[in-house]
Amino acid sequence: MSASAMTKRPRIAELLAFRAGPLVAATFLVPGLARPELRVLLAGFILWMLAESAVEHETEQERARSSSDDRGTRYMMLGAHLFAWWAPFVELALSPVPPAGWRLGLACLLLAVGGGLRLVAVITLGRRFTAHVLVSEGQEVCRIGLYRFIRHPAYVGLLLLNLAPSVGAGAWITLGPAIAATLAANALRVRVEEAALVSKLGPAYESYCREVPRWMPRFDRKPLPMAIDDDHGSST
Repeated sequence: MSASAMTKRPRIAELLAFRAGPLVAATFLVPGLARPELRVLLAGFILWMLAESAVEHETEQERARSSSDDRGTRYMMLGAHLFAWWAPFVELALSPVPPAGWRLGLACLLLAVGGGLRLVAVITLGRRFTAHVLVSEGQEVCRIGLYRFIRHPAYVGLLLLNLAPSVGAGAWITLGPAIAATLAANALRVRVEEAALVSKLGPAYESYCREVPRWMPRFDRKPLPMAIDDDHGSST
């Protein structure tokens, strides 16, 4: 096993135990949650966490933990994420609904697209993709891949991921709050992150913001031309 893989093992174990562990246990211990569709959702959830952890740069993740750029937004993002995944299980335990194949299919699609967006973002940014906001001096603006079309593909992906459990479980009461919590956390995170990027990257990032929309591609204009940067901008 490589040294890189060894350093990731504690983080992966922590992710599985803290985020997915209680939900997996609930599907075996709570009668109303012993349902195949919930286990399918959790399998997709775990696969996404493992895949994203595998491509993250562990050294930069550790360095970003002490960054003053983050201003606590990491914990808002994590709180919204946990609420979006745990609340539907609580709702379903209290008020079960019949299984529906279409809901599970849609939820799996949300997981696949959302997780795919995040994985592509992590791979594109490389060591500059960090859970806590961290912008280094001399960093370049990322203008390749998905970042030619939108500024924050990983946050769009997170929204889709956070919709999946409510949709798959038929937990419609928690769907609205999950969307609201994720949007609020994303909005605050983006405000803090873009302020840090403008502060350290200056006119280059301001120009990028004018050219590329924050969330949705603009179809009335051409995307940025392909470019290759050795050091990409931070976005998580």
